[in-house]
Amino acid sequence: MAHAVVFPSWQVSRNDYGLICDYLSLTPENAIHERLLHYLAEAPFRQGPASGFAAYLAQLRLTPFRIARLDLVTKRLFPAHPFRQMINAVVALHECDGEGYAELSRAPSAPWLLPSLGAWGVGLVLSVSLTLPWLLWHGAAYALSSRAALSLDLRGKRVLITGVGRGLGYDLFILALEQGAQVIGTVRDEAAADRLRATLPATAPATIVAADLSVPGRLATTLEAGGVRPDQIDLAILSAGTKRDGASLLEVSALEATFRVNFFAPAELAAWLCPGAHDAVLVLISSIGRWHGMPFSGGYNASKAALSIWADGLAMERAAGATSSCHVLTVEPGLFASAMVRLTGLLRLLAVPRRQVALRVFAAAHQRRAVLRYPAGFTALTWGLCLAGRAVRTRVLATMKGPGDQ
Repeated sequence: MAHAVVFPSWQVSRNDYGLICDYLSLTPENAIHERLLHYLAEAPFRQGPASGFAAYLAQLRLTPFRIARLDLVTKRLFPAHPFRQMINAVVALHECDGEGYAELSRAPSAPWLLPSLGAWGVGLVLSVSLTLPWLLWHGAAYALSSRAALSLDLRGKRVLITGVGRGLGYDLFILALEQGAQVIGTVRDEAAADRLRATLPATAPATIVAADLSVPGRLATTLEAGGVRPDQIDLAILSAGTKRDGASLLEVSALEATFRVNFFAPAELAAWLCPGAHDAVLVLISSIGRWHGMPFSGGYNASKAALSIWADGLAMERAAGATSSCHVLTVEPGLFASAMVRLTGLLRLLAVPRRQVALRVFAAAHQRRAVLRYPAGFTALTWGLCLAGRAVRTRVLATMKGPGDQ
């Protein structure tokens, strides 16, 4: 069975695989690509996470020019780099195939041997002359960009993440695994847990827990039943959330259900975690929408406003010397790809990738920040919308409705 999980630094699409084969003068084979995906699904747990500049290079989109540059750079500087493992695996898998072995073992005949060696030498000199400035250019771009601050290594950390079945929670879950963490992820029910387990490599250090957050106290009791103690958690990210599109704010049952998942479940988990944790970081995923109302959403924005204000008070209690040992980080993300928002027109241009949000969350947790609002531009637009008046907000927000959970 093919692994459906995608560790972005390691997996190669069918197109990327074809480009690598073109570079190596090999014929792409669908069966070999499937075996390559199986191999690379386990790779993060064999090799460990890439970090720093190596991680930056691993995020570059593959092109024929970049493949040649990365081949030379990783061979000399980063032998454990994801790209190095990819290209080595492509060669090894094709060596085990009859046609691939014949293609790899081709050699020039005697009359063409010396010209071929000469052409190879000229090609090597040309490749080096192109690669050095390319490497310096990307080194400078990495040093000057914010990506240097996003480098993270979660090896040896135990991370608890709620709502990992989809959306931002899933991206946080995958990123934590790729970065070497032991992850406890929660989903709504056993069916969702089984689906997620089926996509994970056998060696992935992940525990999937089914717990319906709409049931009071369910998550804490489920964790305890599984032998998980608060003092074992280094980082907890409470990402699960629900939004009931079309539900009026006067539908009290929908309002109560929204607050149960978005506010009371995080508060209950914090009450279980923080008194017994050893200086853990508690990350509460709120929303930039907490700064304004939202019609027909079952109270989603109101629940996020309550979560942000409650988190602010909890951090104040800790600063005042209360027994809580959790550092509190409140994340109020702006617009990103989610089932909760319908991305059309301008909204599609304003949205940022979920993985980029996940990277920022982990970086902010590592830096022990108090609040993260990202992206800054969308935050400024939201505050401007708040100042524009209710009539403007009503017209604008009517275009942003979308069903689903985060």
